[in-house]
Amino acid sequence: AFDILEYSGRNTKPPIPLGHFPLRERRKFLESLLIERNDTFKIVEQIPITSPNEVEAALNKLRELGQEGIMLKNLDASYVAKRGRNWLKAKTWNEIELPILRWEDTGIGDGFIIYVQLKNGKEQRVVVNGHKDREMIRAKQGLVAEIKYLSESKDDGALRFPSFRRLV
Repeated sequence: AFDILEYSGRNTKPPIPLGHFPLRERRKFLESLLIERNDTFKIVEQIPITSPNEVEAALNKLRELGQEGIMLKNLDASYVAKRGRNWLKAKTWNEIELPILRWEDTGIGDGFIIYVQLKNGKEQRVVVNGHKDREMIRAKQGLVAEIKYLSESKDDGALRFPSFRRLV
């Protein structure tokens, strides 16, 4: 558990909405409830981060552990059921340089795909959006692409969420 938005106890009818309180207060309430109940729930650890350098250090550590990212939350913010600046996802993006084996026009709009060779020898498709990059890829052989990706599949080595960055 990491947050509580509503509480419904034995003597609370109707349930008490808690979302308008800051996360810091909701968290204290949640911790007190779980301690009081001696429950088997585990509270997710909070790590205070106060600077961009600390965010980068945390992401580097998570990358080493093979994790995909971290949620950054403003402890003084109330809950809002939509994305905003008070809850941000920071992802552990990686970059790799891979040889381009071939390319193809998809025939759908401006669709253009390259096939890169993964470390294990398999191929993976990656979309290329830039027109200048497409023309260079069409004109030359033996090119290498820099690919941004979130993680590698443990099963087959495929890149998760690959994105073409540039030609190397």
